[in-house]
Amino acid sequence: MLGFKATSYPLLVTSDRPTPTSIIRPNAARENTTKRSCSAAIPPVRVFGLKCLHGVDTMLEEIPVELATQIFHYAHADLPAISCASRKLHCLATPVLYASITLGSPGTAILCCSTLARTPSENPRYNLPALVRSFLILEFYGSHLLDKQKDKFLCSLCHAVEHMINLQRVAVKEYGLVTPRFWASITKYTGLKSLDIVIPHTNNYEMAQMEEVGFDKLRPGMPELVELRINICIDRVLPESYIALLQHLITSHSDQLHAFSLKSDAWDPQLFQTLLGPQNKFSSLETLTIPSGALNLECLRYMPKVHTLIVKEERMSRRAIKSMDSDFTLSLDTFPVLTTLTCPAYDLHAILPRDTNRAVQTVCLDEAFFDIAPGLQDCARLRSHSPEWTVVLDGLQYIPNSRGPVTDLSFRVEDLSLGRNLPSAIPFLGSVEKLMICHALELSISEDNASLRNDFFAQLPHLHTFIIGDSLMHSDDSENWFMHAHDNTLQRYLLEEWDKGSKDGGGTGLKNAALSLRLWWTNVEGMWVEKWTPIEGEEEEEEE
Repeated sequence: MLGFKATSYPLLVTSDRPTPTSIIRPNAARENTTKRSCSAAIPPVRVFGLKCLHGVDTMLEEIPVELATQIFHYAHADLPAISCASRKLHCLATPVLYASITLGSPGTAILCCSTLARTPSENPRYNLPALVRSFLILEFYGSHLLDKQKDKFLCSLCHAVEHMINLQRVAVKEYGLVTPRFWASITKYTGLKSLDIVIPHTNNYEMAQMEEVGFDKLRPGMPELVELRINICIDRVLPESYIALLQHLITSHSDQLHAFSLKSDAWDPQLFQTLLGPQNKFSSLETLTIPSGALNLECLRYMPKVHTLIVKEERMSRRAIKSMDSDFTLSLDTFPVLTTLTCPAYDLHAILPRDTNRAVQTVCLDEAFFDIAPGLQDCARLRSHSPEWTVVLDGLQYIPNSRGPVTDLSFRVEDLSLGRNLPSAIPFLGSVEKLMICHALELSISEDNASLRNDFFAQLPHLHTFIIGDSLMHSDDSENWFMHAHDNTLQRYLLEEWDKGSKDGGGTGLKNAALSLRLWWTNVEGMWVEKWTPIEGEEEEEEE
């Protein structure tokens, strides 16, 4: 029996394994039995005046939800019923809410870490840091708001992480938070399964911290680690002790990793060779992300299970990289089961040479993912990062070399004329079923309508999905304002014109199409049906 203090009020008494028959009602003789009826399985229970001073949270946590619902329902007063229901919901919701924490703003991060950094309660149910399984800090917008309290925040962050004894996933994408003290906090946990960190350049304060925490002696052992992502953002050489830690972290876990990512803003082949030397055996690796400068490393030959490869571009001109590696190609025994490839267009010659046996089916050039397709928020980024059409076309000529064949293709381009440029890529796109084009500058689909229908779509019988980023025209370039050049009426007209062409022996057999970010079209029994996709936050404004 759970212990309760005897009072003159009606009490709820329950055994360790409560059932409906274990509920009794003291002072039942004084109760007006005509007030409320209930089912025979669960007799009426009075909770008004309930005064369970010891063990009430444990009791509410252990009893079944169905039984607790009946108890709250048959209360004679709302306030105690709500109080008990609140306790029950708190017992159920707290572990769920604290299991995964994602911080995306400085204010939220400061408040959360200061709360979790407090001395944990002796009661395991109130030890909030111990409930955390996943802890993510995203890149802050307005990170300057953190400057005045950064030292205090870094201290509370380290203390909070030290108390998360059941932590399984850590991701820190904000710059300047992965300090030596933070490393000392996470490396003592053996249950980590995923680690994602950003390493900036090391300042004098962090150098002093290295000596304080014995940074050169930190050698983490994480037997359950399966995902490791390291983003190195440096403008100077990392200290040797830092490099030694990263090298140990990668080498000691290389044979158990399923996903590994090494990104770098700078071209540093020596650093890549040190961290990814031949001593690493990635025998279980399935997803790999590396910079372009690491494609020639010997360890890539010992990754027999990699099916997804992502190659990132460093801060170096495309022309310089291309001239440096124009003759390099991966050995035939590297990545034998590769099916998904993301890389800059100028790296395709190295990954898909003429005699390759790789059966790549999905190719994404220059990170032309759906989530960064050009639109109102991404125009500035695409203007500075998209390659010219000649660079893209040079890469597309290696698409037919895949034994896949390639069915899904997406690429970014700075300036493109659909009618003049796209037909030149037809010899390389014969197997493509899904094509997405992200462009940075203005397009005129309507002017190229006839050329697209007759010279492009008619030559690609397998193409069923055609996606293109927003066709934009300037409204006020000084303020970076843009407006859509194609509304839904014009888009429907273009799609119907393409269908008419297909009935005459040319045109398109498209089933899905998107000519802007706002509208998605599906062909249902010969009719184009639109689906409106609002910009984030637009729905709330319309409701107001």
